[in-house]
Amino acid sequence: MWIGVYSFKASNVFGMGTPPQFYARTRDGHDKLKHRLIERCRAAGHENLKDKWAFIQCDIRKCATEREATLAYPDVARRQMVDLFTKYAQLMMDCEDVVRAYLEELAQETSQKAS
Repeated sequence: MWIGVYSFKASNVFGMGTPPQFYARTRDGHDKLKHRLIERCRAAGHENLKDKWAFIQCDIRKCATEREATLAYPDVARRQMVDLFTKYAQLMMDCEDVVRAYLEELAQETSQKAS
């Protein structure tokens, strides 16, 4: 699984581009796990991410263009990302059973293929 921030560049932070997004996603080829995590995220009150490439996507607030806002933005962005990472970590603790069950199934499938 990966977490990160997508499109964190000037046109997305200050300009007309879409806002940067915090994301959490599974490795390609693990769609079954991604869909299970989407279901768990939905049950936990997160928006429906069906047919998305990540199981968590959250916009990071853009920066106003006034000088004071621009100077303050690094701390604003950092606080948002830390908050999102903290929520992600809590959600992942709640999803540990989903991930463990998926890994066990994957190990069984691999074992059966090897037999």
